[in-house]
Amino acid sequence: MAKKKPVTIKKSFRFVGFEAAIDLREAHWNGMDEVKALMKADLENIANKLQPLRFAGMWQAHPDEGCSYFFFGVEVSALCEVPAGGVKKELPESAYAVFKGCDHGAPKYEWLSAAGYKADEAAGFDMEQFDELDIIDGDGKVDWYVPIKQALK
Repeated sequence: MAKKKPVTIKKSFRFVGFEAAIDLREAHWNGMDEVKALMKADLENIANKLQPLRFAGMWQAHPDEGCSYFFFGVEVSALCEVPAGGVKKELPESAYAVFKGCDHGAPKYEWLSAAGYKADEAAGFDMEQFDELDIIDGDGKVDWYVPIKQALK
């Protein structure tokens, strides 16, 4: 597999969506599917959606709780009221390496190192954005956002 070259950006994000605690030792796809179903059902009830509409999926580890959270939502121009059970996420401006048009599950951390960057592990997440709600593995339409701290020497 060819190594992708990232573009780097500095950006802040605002999202509205849904999340669930996921135990990665178990069949976590069910929890992910439930979060996506909530998003699909309440998409029309989210105000301030940026256009073109892009969906975001994000894993955030919470080792102190013994689980990870899976978030699924849309980027918004301003935080607003959320549908029942929804959450708001605001990510401060940070530097990101962005791998455009990758397959879902691509070896982004290998590519990151090969491009001379180091992941900002303190951020505790990486994010994927895509144009379709029902992304299919291996379709090559995912943009991966990996927070970066510094270039490797």
